[in-house]
Amino acid sequence: MQQPVHRRQLHRLWCSKFLDDSTNWNAAMFTNIAAKT
Repeated sequence: MQQPVHRRQLHRLWCSKFLDDSTNWNAAMFTNIAAKT
């Protein structure tokens, strides 16, 4: 089943924005996990 291109583009944009917004949070989590191991 093929998705419409505009939906794929919106999904990619949403993912990019989500990743950008959560960069600091992910970095903090990664640091905490690395410190525990």
